[in-house]
Amino acid sequence: MYEEILKKIKEIPPLSGAAMELLRCTGDENAGPREYAKIVERDPALTMNILRVVNAPAFGLGQPIKSINMAVSLLGARLVVGIALGSSCPAVFNTALPGYEADRGELWRHGLFTAIAAREIAAYATVTLSPDEAFTGGLLHDIGKSVISDFLKNKTEAVLASMAEQTGINFTDAERAAAGGDHTEVGAALARNWKLPPALVQVIKFHHTPAKAEERFRPLVYAAHLADITAMMEGAATGADTLMYHLDPNYTAYFNLTEADLQNVILNTIDEFDKLQTPLFD
Repeated sequence: MYEEILKKIKEIPPLSGAAMELLRCTGDENAGPREYAKIVERDPALTMNILRVVNAPAFGLGQPIKSINMAVSLLGARLVVGIALGSSCPAVFNTALPGYEADRGELWRHGLFTAIAAREIAAYATVTLSPDEAFTGGLLHDIGKSVISDFLKNKTEAVLASMAEQTGINFTDAERAAAGGDHTEVGAALARNWKLPPALVQVIKFHHTPAKAEERFRPLVYAAHLADITAMMEGAATGADTLMYHLDPNYTAYFNLTEADLQNVILNTIDEFDKLQTPLFD
């Protein structure tokens, strides 16, 4: 069955050129709004999406924004990347997940909530960690679900039953038994097929097992790991696998987060997520 999954990966269209360029910019500390705007301007469809979002009533700007440079400055690089990803490949980011009993749009909402939370968590890192890269990693961490979902269709009850019979396993273990692979492995294969940067491949592959990531990428992976659990706890999840994973307490080696800090992360994330839901998901 895993061979069929890999075949499906190769059938998924690549990300747009603009989306790939924007992703590369998130790893470049010298890239600013002007560089992001130049990339957006070369993609008419993305330009229209950016202007639609920035002019949404939810932003309450009071006057129409017609300049893409102004739009990028107002929205920020992270959100521009998010819009580019969401519109570039709807077959991945905006599809129903029958294998997880999740409706269309839930994967994208979960990714956005996780992305915002990862960016907030990055502020508490005890090592150097790019908030832009943390945000992007949060957006992409679960892309494998869009591929493997069809192979778990009508198996969800059996997967959950197998977890109930065994202690100490994650949902990924049950996925592997049912489909020959799990969403982290499949997502990493898709990411490599798209030629995504190594840091993002690591996030996608190890966001449930961050201690297995390469040492240089662990802070980024732990940020996505903790943000993913936070999203599920706050109800921004993807169906049957909600809270079916273990939290790795070793995140404390990379983040100085008190209980009060975590509450602030959650409140800030909810506030921004609520603000972005209407313009992004209309």
